[in-house]
Amino acid sequence: MEAARSKRSPANRLGFAVLWGSVRMLGAFPTDDLAVVPAVVVRFAAEQLDVEEFEWVGYGVRKQSRYEHAWEIRDADEEGGDA
Repeated sequence: MEAARSKRSPANRLGFAVLWGSVRMLGAFPTDDLAVVPAVVVRFAAEQLDVEEFEWVGYGVRKQSRYEHAWEIRDADEEGGDA
């Protein structure tokens, strides 16, 4: 979760955490449609990061952030570290 906390905006912190959790628990990143992520997952990550869960909506605005975060998570996993 430390990598998530290092992101500048609350939306990016929350988005990174949800992506990381998806890969860890499901073995895959969410599709382009972020609405498929259950609200309870977003709520849990938001509580862990002390951000408002409505920030999740802002995470979908810049698609490139999702790709960059996915690459960062993948690279950390390949190196054997936690993102």
